[in-house]
Amino acid sequence: MLLLVALSAIIIPLVLLVLLRMPARYAMPIAALSVALLGAVVWGMEGIVLLASGLQGLHRAMTIIWILCGAIFLLYVVEKTGALDRIKQGFFTISRDMRVQTVLIAFAFVAIIEAVSGFGTPAAMAVPLLVALGFHPMTAVILALVGDSVPTSFGALATPLLIGLTNVADPSGTLIGDVATKIALIDSLYGLLLPLVLVTILVVAFGRKRERVRDIVEIAPWSLLVGASYVAATVASVLWLRLEFAAVVGGVVALAVGTLTAHRGVLQPKAVWRHHITDEVREVAHEKPKMSLIKAWFPYGFAIVLLLAQRLVPMLRDLSQSVVDASWHMILGIEGISSQWQVLYSPGTVLLVSALVTALLFRDRLKTITAAGLQMFGKVIPTALALGSTLVMVQVFANSGINTLELASMPVYIAETLARTLGPVWLAVAPFLGTIAAFIMGSSTVSTLTMSPVQYSVAVDLGIPVDVALAQQVSGANAGNSIAVHNVVAASAVAGLHHQEGRIIRHTLPAVFLYVTCTVMMTILVLTLI
Repeated sequence: MLLLVALSAIIIPLVLLVLLRMPARYAMPIAALSVALLGAVVWGMEGIVLLASGLQGLHRAMTIIWILCGAIFLLYVVEKTGALDRIKQGFFTISRDMRVQTVLIAFAFVAIIEAVSGFGTPAAMAVPLLVALGFHPMTAVILALVGDSVPTSFGALATPLLIGLTNVADPSGTLIGDVATKIALIDSLYGLLLPLVLVTILVVAFGRKRERVRDIVEIAPWSLLVGASYVAATVASVLWLRLEFAAVVGGVVALAVGTLTAHRGVLQPKAVWRHHITDEVREVAHEKPKMSLIKAWFPYGFAIVLLLAQRLVPMLRDLSQSVVDASWHMILGIEGISSQWQVLYSPGTVLLVSALVTALLFRDRLKTITAAGLQMFGKVIPTALALGSTLVMVQVFANSGINTLELASMPVYIAETLARTLGPVWLAVAPFLGTIAAFIMGSSTVSTLTMSPVQYSVAVDLGIPVDVALAQQVSGANAGNSIAVHNVVAASAVAGLHHQEGRIIRHTLPAVFLYVTCTVMMTILVLTLI
């Protein structure tokens, strides 16, 4: 009975979104109310704890909405200044093949943005670029979500490791480095395959049925080359540089290798693959450039540089984190229920600043800013209800350990029950635990913070190397990041899609299961070799 209640935060959203195909704006309020009622009646959560959890969820939803505002505002400023058309032309110069563009944007570009920012920013920035190049919005969202998986281990300068593992005791002081090495090795198989997985998703969605296999096979060598370059650079960075820069180095190397080889025709198919290009994109592709590529890419380049500076320059980091701090500590006086929001340190603020600076470089500044702002609000407002209710459910689930019955929190109860029941096959179960937690909580970092003590304890009891078990946790959480409900809702909002969350999750699930399968296979191989 208790296990079923604990699983309600997983079962109810899946049933409503995936099986019943209910829009998130209806499904997630129902799920949040259901989990809250079960938390009160079965789990012994008091009313004030539920209320504080709800307020915490709404506050955290505001931090995500802020990032969405920045990403969407930047998109419309770039579009209205004509920079977006020049960016399209730049990609057409590299390659007109949509399979190539998929790998460059949904894999390499997403890895770079994940590395320097995380927190949902990669999809928010990649989806508009894909849509602008003629990709169907649904496909663009799925590609960006699937692409934002492997790089998450070292995302936001390795936050899932440096913060996510803080709940685990480390007597030797070398645990994080050991886990990082194991993750780099365990993720190498799926990292190698991920560009090809993205191409397969694209071709299956829009390719001609009789030619699908050929369309995938002919681009496979180049896709695997780009994947191999990412894996090699990431492993080298973890082993010989700093793990904080692993995804940055991997993304930059993959983007450089992919761009140079595609532009020079190395391993490129003879036929260009473009099956759902719009007339508008065709026209832009043949227009004479009106600005330089450097100027067109300035908004995104400036945002990346500013994000890196905030996180690497101590004085700027401290200033950004201390000024305009809208964090809410001890909500309703309950210790342990808080929500962080350092406004200037948020990627949303960086994106907004980049958009405003960009607007100042062009004519009609006030007109551009006003029009972009109005369009931004038009897209963000319909998303607020789904995001708010999703985060409310997440925080009730996470805070369920604060109860009168002295029960463990729902996520910990699930983990402990699975460990007792499935201990002998734990190597095949451990990544799924991270995936489940990330699916509900929407964050690889929070998933690892919550589940790493359980993974550590089970590993010690079963004699599994602790660093391998924790690497499985992080890798599984990365997979769950692709189907996290609030990530799906946020990415859909940027693409202008609404009420399609269940469909997106259904199409993304196969890639998630493939990732976890690769994780299990590589774990067994790593354990065999060591």
